[in-house]
Amino acid sequence: MAKHTPPSSLSQMESTLGYTAADLDYSDDGEERFYSDLCPVSKTSYEKTRRELDEYLKLKHRKDFESTEEQLLPEAHLAQTIDSCGDCVVLEGRNTVGLYNFTADIYYGSEFHLPLRLTKVEALAATSVAKFKRDTASNAVSKFFMLPRELRDLIYTYAVSKRGCRIIGPDERSDEHLGINLARGIGDPSGFFFPLRNDLNVLQVNEQMRNEALSLAYRETAFYLGDIDDFIRFAVSIGRIGRDNVETLNFSWMSRADDSGAEGDDSEAEDLYPRLPRLHVERCVNLLKLCKKLKYLCISFESEVLSNTSFDDFKHDPGMCGLCSIVWLNNIEIWSLSGEPLDEYEAIRWLKGTIRSRML
Repeated sequence: MAKHTPPSSLSQMESTLGYTAADLDYSDDGEERFYSDLCPVSKTSYEKTRRELDEYLKLKHRKDFESTEEQLLPEAHLAQTIDSCGDCVVLEGRNTVGLYNFTADIYYGSEFHLPLRLTKVEALAATSVAKFKRDTASNAVSKFFMLPRELRDLIYTYAVSKRGCRIIGPDERSDEHLGINLARGIGDPSGFFFPLRNDLNVLQVNEQMRNEALSLAYRETAFYLGDIDDFIRFAVSIGRIGRDNVETLNFSWMSRADDSGAEGDDSEAEDLYPRLPRLHVERCVNLLKLCKKLKYLCISFESEVLSNTSFDDFKHDPGMCGLCSIVWLNNIEIWSLSGEPLDEYEAIRWLKGTIRSRML
């Protein structure tokens, strides 16, 4: 049997969806928004419709699309706020045609704002997690909790081993890798329910033990992420608890969202060459600044980007200026994507020297 090929022309996609590209009107929202993979909401009719079709085809294979928990969702133009210690998410239904008919605004004080456009499935994932309630008034009767807290903390240090976790795509998880589902993370600003390290049984016993050991688990875990987009999705998903305790981060100074935005625009020829990311660098730096216990940061650059960027442009790049403003790091390393040193580049020597001079 021949494999079915998804429609590719605009008219074919519109026929499959049952509505036209002109119907996909987001003018009720004047804010530039992003999908949950942090790519900008498409501006062209074709790309916007292509995105709708991709989501439609995914939903056809889901058994849980029609959920009994849809009453958790906010109605059109009614906002639902999910709050934790001043960090909040504002979820709102939109009276628009198509599958992306919810918005989410993530705020961490005045330093961070991430405006998203979500599907119903993603909004349901957020509200489903938001309804989880932590048992703050512990009624644990185990003799373990009769021990002094200092002794319990000492025991946790033996139960929580050092380990590296590589971050991969949403809904994927194994012993060696940790998947990120941003929609679920949106519903838990505290980060208490983030599925960190399934090798640590100490986090699974009960809520009191998880609460006491979770901070240590973050400190003892080195996180390896793909790029800036992965870091942002990760830093949102782990919540305040994770950001307050993570000590070791590794990711490349690249952005798939930047590449996606460039492909959708009428880019100048010079913009087709690899360049420093622009779209989310401010959000990335602001989230790094919220990681107050961060001790080790390893950033990798694409050599071709450095070759195509003048020293002056590099020094004045918003992302580089932002990195130089983080003053509490104990250690930063900068490598190529293949793990080679980059000290041959004047820009890298300047960046390392500037950051390390501000650590003193």
